[in-house]
Amino acid sequence: EDPVRMVRALRHAARAGFTIEDNTFAAISELRELITVCPRVRIFEELCKDLRGGSSRDVMELFSESGLMPFLLPMIAKGLEQDKELIWPQLEQTLLSIDKCIARGEELSSAVIFSAMML
Repeated sequence: EDPVRMVRALRHAARAGFTIEDNTFAAISELRELITVCPRVRIFEELCKDLRGGSSRDVMELFSESGLMPFLLPMIAKGLEQDKELIWPQLEQTLLSIDKCIARGEELSSAVIFSAMML
């Protein structure tokens, strides 16, 4: 009914540290293209929640594993596709730094977060 629920399920799994049931994860992976029917502004709002939630590293890993990454963050997905061994460690460190800032109660703007990820 609402493809954004795929993104939310991954976010909540990352935040709570739980594993998504195999059939559910397979369904997310299989139906990932449905996210394209959602308005981009709604996807952006969800991504902001994901990246400000303190578990950005874990949620980005789930986006990658599920196949949602190319639909949510195509430039990052392309970089990972071209050279994951180079790009992922750099991105991971950035995401962990963002998560640490969030844990300290620091407010980070969406512009800062997305800029840091793109560097």
